[in-house]
Amino acid sequence: MEIGTQEYYRTTVLQGFFDDNDREFLVEYFVREFKKAEKESYSAEVFFSGCIKPLGKIKSILNNLFNDRKRELYMLIDMQRSKVNNENKEEDLQEKIESFQQELKELKESGFNTPVQLKDHPRLSMQFNTKSVEYIEASILKAHQKVSTPMSNSHLSKDEENVLQQYQTKKEKVTFNFTQTEIIELTKALIQNGNIKGKQKEIIQIVSSFFETEVNNQDKIITDLSKRNNGSETLFLDKLKTSLNEFLSK
Repeated sequence: MEIGTQEYYRTTVLQGFFDDNDREFLVEYFVREFKKAEKESYSAEVFFSGCIKPLGKIKSILNNLFNDRKRELYMLIDMQRSKVNNENKEEDLQEKIESFQQELKELKESGFNTPVQLKDHPRLSMQFNTKSVEYIEASILKAHQKVSTPMSNSHLSKDEENVLQQYQTKKEKVTFNFTQTEIIELTKALIQNGNIKGKQKEIIQIVSSFFETEVNNQDKIITDLSKRNNGSETLFLDKLKTSLNEFLSK
């Protein structure tokens, strides 16, 4: 594949995120890929700008999904309000309206996913959401910053600086406190309950990466969970339930 084409940049970005090992060290991955492009006389500005562009299409798809659902909810609310209904009670209609209004209130673009595939590998697909895109985008910008000399933001555009700053600010405001076993217990419960679907190994890697908790030897941890004695099968989930109940009972 020719360096510099749209498909080259798209493939470069997706391959890094799809690969289990590269996803964890995505900044280093983009630095390595830039070194290859640099040998073909591509500057850092051209290479990293090219890597950013494919993410714009994914952002657009996610934004459209969000706006489509928002419009749909407004339509459903209007339909319920305008119904002349002889069968349903007014309370039933009001309950539906309130349900749609509540969903509209809680609607967030981060709640939507879209499948993304590699062109040459149609079976290789992953669900992307805004967090996925933000993580990739921040990794590209950090890699750009890393290869810049001197080590500063001087080689980043104003928009790139803003994106990197927003991502770093979000990271500073949120901290996670999980053990490896707690991550596995929570993720396994979500998988078994049908909240998350996909290959178990990939799901655990994505969840652990999101919560910034490295999980080593997930198979062993799952085996250890299955060997727990009666009454201690769901230690972490029980702690979550107790904490929530304490809050609700105040």
